[in-house]
Amino acid sequence: MLDETETDAGGFFAFENVPVGTHDVYVVATPEEIGEVVVCRNPMQASVYRDDQAFVTPIGTIACIIDIAEAKELPTNELAVVVGVVTAQPGVYRGNNMYIQDETGGLQIFGLTASGIERGDIVEVRGLIGVFNDEIQIDENVVVEEIGQTAPVVPEVVGVGDAGGITDAKDPLVGTLITVEGVSVGAFGEGGQDANANLTRDGETILMRLDTNAEDNIGVDFFEAGTCYDITGVLGIFRGVTQIKPRDTADIEEVTCP
Repeated sequence: MLDETETDAGGFFAFENVPVGTHDVYVVATPEEIGEVVVCRNPMQASVYRDDQAFVTPIGTIACIIDIAEAKELPTNELAVVVGVVTAQPGVYRGNNMYIQDETGGLQIFGLTASGIERGDIVEVRGLIGVFNDEIQIDENVVVEEIGQTAPVVPEVVGVGDAGGITDAKDPLVGTLITVEGVSVGAFGEGGQDANANLTRDGETILMRLDTNAEDNIGVDFFEAGTCYDITGVLGIFRGVTQIKPRDTADIEEVTCP
């Protein structure tokens, strides 16, 4: 260690006569001093040149950004901060929910009051972890900030049996955008739900759900008997059963049956 110091009343600090080079600057503080504030970048690097000054700015926050996979491991009512790309914006299913995903998985965000969020937006979401009928979500004290835009997420093509066989809500595919190919659509009313139908290919099935607004925007009459489809949607989970949830008619493509 080269040196140590303390902040003044304004939160400023300085080191004198630091050797030329790149140095790690650690912020050391206890909960008694800063409460629940955490410093996510610790240490910070400062490169010092001859006859020059270098500046670093420690930023305190209430929680650090974590991957969606890490968020799914947190207990309920734990604060989580995640960043992801919007795959189903508010209004696709319900006016107060959306789905986002990153490279580790997908997550439902519920209880939104934000507006103007679109598919392909990169958002930072802060809120408490909750579980509804086995699906892990952020659903309390939700704050959403748009921090950029990117191209819409390309869905992963997943086998019907692979997607339909998932029972673990923490599975990386749950909450993400997927496509199942060459499926036939069974009768709606599966499980007593008017907007649910089984998708079948080669004897394997997965449940499709036209969730709330999607039932109006797509409609159960959109599908024809004896026809096969490639269907894209967010993979949700309800009471241990996965369900693919198309967003609109653009997620449904008629194809030649395999």
